[in-house]
Amino acid sequence: MNNRLLRLFVGASIVLSIALIGRSSSADTAPAAGTFDQSLLYQNCSNGSGLLGALFGGSTDAQTKYPIVLVSGLTGSAPNWLVPGGEYWNQIPQTLCQNGATVYVASLSAVNSDIVRGEELVQQLKLLMAKLKVDRVNLVGHSMGGWTVRYAAAIFPEGVASVTTVSSPHKGTEFASYFLDHGPVVLKLGEVVFNVFGSYANALNQTAYPVDADAAVHQASPAGMAKFNAMFPSAGLSSASCTGKNDDTGVRGNTDTRTGTDGKQYVQKLYSFTGNAPASLDSLDVAGNVVMTIASAMMRSEGAGTNDGLAGVCSSRFGAVLGTYRWNHINAINNLFGLTPVFEANPKQVYVNLANRLKKDGL
Repeated sequence: MNNRLLRLFVGASIVLSIALIGRSSSADTAPAAGTFDQSLLYQNCSNGSGLLGALFGGSTDAQTKYPIVLVSGLTGSAPNWLVPGGEYWNQIPQTLCQNGATVYVASLSAVNSDIVRGEELVQQLKLLMAKLKVDRVNLVGHSMGGWTVRYAAAIFPEGVASVTTVSSPHKGTEFASYFLDHGPVVLKLGEVVFNVFGSYANALNQTAYPVDADAAVHQASPAGMAKFNAMFPSAGLSSASCTGKNDDTGVRGNTDTRTGTDGKQYVQKLYSFTGNAPASLDSLDVAGNVVMTIASAMMRSEGAGTNDGLAGVCSSRFGAVLGTYRWNHINAINNLFGLTPVFEANPKQVYVNLANRLKKDGL
């Protein structure tokens, strides 16, 4: 049964990839030409003024004090994801820009540990801050990207005003446990698949980032994240164990106070939101629903509680929890094709609401 789940997941992942390859990469969804400068991808879009703003409901709701930097999870790459013109953060940067935000998308190793990815991010943040002449940024990370932004916040506190994690299982994911618990053949098969994704991302974007699926899988496990959390603690982490539990009754803090490299104290605001449904009847995202349902079954075979297909709800609660939505892991980044549940909050609006929260908090 366990090997059958793995075969189903691999097969369904291939179907999902084919579906993504078939997606449109029209001029209004592809990153603007010439905006990728070896380290940063700037989503060049309207700030809400003029005709475009009038047509698409532009406002200043997302006009934060500090720039927003979006950080992808496993397999995520920039400027292209999976296909030329493909976006990991589907239409989210554009929507934020149309509502007044300044948004950048980090370009990192698609498949590696979040210590490696975190170091890459810190270097990019320093370049960005020098370029924009700003002293801090707001970090938003999806899935493993949530761990990447936590690393950056821990070692570069003076540069980080806030940390928001989206569907990031801070206690680890039982999905990784599945590969580690079913023998070397299963583990190697999973690592081969993810290494292919990482190498393909480099070829697609003409980058040369290191690829290490073994490091990524081991870090993503509950045991791996326990080590990561000990190395990079945060007040936003829940005191709950989250093992097999659907609800998080643990204690969390909403801020971290850290000492910068200059010896000064810096306060970082902490937020999170996540999904709780691998599949929804009111979503036309059939491929995503199938893949996430199989992945969720793999997690549940390892004792996971309520999850979005790849991240447990309890494990994903960090800092001030801004919402738990009827989304799967893909819906949280408005993919595939933006086919999110009809009768649930639209992800693009949720990110605008997040930016508005940051704005009201003076960030």
